[in-house]
Amino acid sequence: MNEIIIAVVVPILTSLISYIGARYQSKSELDKVKEQQNAEIQRIKEQAKNELEKIRLQMDKQAELYEKNAQVDVTKDIMGQFMGSAEGKKIVNQVFQQEFFSKKR
Repeated sequence: MNEIIIAVVVPILTSLISYIGARYQSKSELDKVKEQQNAEIQRIKEQAKNELEKIRLQMDKQAELYEKNAQVDVTKDIMGQFMGSAEGKKIVNQVFQQEFFSKKR
């Protein structure tokens, strides 16, 4: 009878120890993978944050450039209208006459 108990108990204990060891190892590996994944997520978040900041700076620069271009376009339109009118040509002609031809050198 003792032999039967020993024949049954030893394999049960061996499998129980193997099961506990496998669970511990799996939990340890799972924790390691979780840490790696959290580190990867943090890296991706930081990279996305940097990319968004870069895009925001580019958009700010582009907005400034568009604003400057709009100002130049408005000035060009005003000067074009002014120079296209007879009165504008007359004023410019008078200024040239006064500045370049009236002064003694």
